[in-house]
Amino acid sequence: MMKQSARNYFLILILLWILIEIIIRPLGEFPLNDDWSYTRSLENLYRLHSFSICGFTSMPLIAQLGWGMLFCRLFGFSFFIVRLSTIVLGLVGVLCSYGIVKELTGNNRLAFFTGLIVLVNPLYLNLANSFMTDVPFAAALWLSVYCLLKGMRGAGRRYILWGVFFCICATLIRQLGLLVIVSWALVVVVKDSWSRKSLLMAAGGVAAVVVSYLVYNSLLYHYSGRPLLYDEGFNHIRMNFTNKEYPLPFFLTKQVFGVLVYSGLFILPLLFLFRVSRRMLVWYALTVLVVLGYCVGTKKVMPFFGNIINPAGVGVTDLRDTMILHLPNTPLIAHSVWVLVTVAGAIGAGLLAVAGVQAIRYLRRLTATVKAEPGVVFLVAFLVLYLGVMLVGGTFDRYLLPMLPLLCALVGMRLAPAISFRPLSIGIALTVLVVFAVVSVGETYNYFSWNRARWEALHYLTDEQHLPPTKIDGGPAFNGYYLFDDTYDWQEDPARKSWWWVKDDEWLVSFGPVAGYRVVKEYPYRRWMGAASGTICILQRIN
Repeated sequence: MMKQSARNYFLILILLWILIEIIIRPLGEFPLNDDWSYTRSLENLYRLHSFSICGFTSMPLIAQLGWGMLFCRLFGFSFFIVRLSTIVLGLVGVLCSYGIVKELTGNNRLAFFTGLIVLVNPLYLNLANSFMTDVPFAAALWLSVYCLLKGMRGAGRRYILWGVFFCICATLIRQLGLLVIVSWALVVVVKDSWSRKSLLMAAGGVAAVVVSYLVYNSLLYHYSGRPLLYDEGFNHIRMNFTNKEYPLPFFLTKQVFGVLVYSGLFILPLLFLFRVSRRMLVWYALTVLVVLGYCVGTKKVMPFFGNIINPAGVGVTDLRDTMILHLPNTPLIAHSVWVLVTVAGAIGAGLLAVAGVQAIRYLRRLTATVKAEPGVVFLVAFLVLYLGVMLVGGTFDRYLLPMLPLLCALVGMRLAPAISFRPLSIGIALTVLVVFAVVSVGETYNYFSWNRARWEALHYLTDEQHLPPTKIDGGPAFNGYYLFDDTYDWQEDPARKSWWWVKDDEWLVSFGPVAGYRVVKEYPYRRWMGAASGTICILQRIN
């Protein structure tokens, strides 16, 4: 039975999510980022009753298609309805974040702050308002972790069954969902001293997930064919191991520091709720100095990884002038701001280091720790496996999302004696969260604003001027949705033509002027923050 305080926190998180979505206004009949490839598969399934996965898709996807199909059956197909299905899962993920931390720490306030951290995260908010796989995968993964934790702590076998089910769902969105059941199985068998019962339970859980994945792959290859980029992540791992031009140790060093800065930035509000002891202060200060020293030595500042967070803000600016030609047609965030963001990330990374040191000390007697606190070992096992795959395979910033509430839980568990909910601490933490919220909401609003203008311009070309998509470069979301072709040569010189399935770029949609083109029409859009307004241009090539 949920206590009154937990119900209140749940209600606040739900109301905040709804309020933020009202402000963002995620309306518009158009795809975003790479979700055109997933939306095409869903549209074929709904309209044509045909199952086919687009060749640009690198993950199983089927569980997300099933969820999207449910919304299409209820409300009909539209890009907004498809987006709404992810928005709902976004809220589920926020509530799950609360549940995981509450289950592991027993602290309602810390769980609530974790829910807020996830809710206002710029990556999470941007991706929750699309049909990208990141938020559905994270929500299914966190549901699985929560249920398996409950089952491990004696809440009943039904929680284990639900945990396995949600792990199957996560794996049938992205392959890395397998790591959850592997981590759980390892903890279960060690906790029960390799008893026959624990071995059977662990083997059954792993088998259910692995068999589901293999059966789906078999059906996919038979009915749809193997997508061109399927399992592309595993290819990246193999290439990074064998890359002689950029040896793996150098690559891993870059990855580790990048992950530390991003993760430290995302959990920064927690820093103000803990008082680090003098003994642990050494580890904290050392980590901050090493991270900052690396950034100064390599002359790197945020953003380290590509994709959602970029020099212009939050949200992929996927038009030729900015993405390929790197023209200054959109205002960039000042370098000094990125320096401050990098310093903030390094400061937050210190808290992660302190929690990590405490966890290592605690895990030195592994068997005893597993028996006393299996949830801690489960969490650490998953984080180690997930980080290992991600560090070697390379990463977009959005791949960090599944770790976010788990890192908060790790900090809360290992630094529980140092937690402080004094009014000043709460006030500072909430102030940082408000800053995160303003940036995340404002940037997501901006992202939709310029995309609406982009697609208004594209509809002018296709609907009013009756131009075929083959004559337009409208960015990967437009050209991919209408013109994706497995046989297209991606290696074609990008200086001559964009890589995203452009047949003829006589007409170009951009943020501003491009050499060799004349401006035909402009579509202004309004920003919620930053520069007051911007413009999307229709350009025609000068012959």
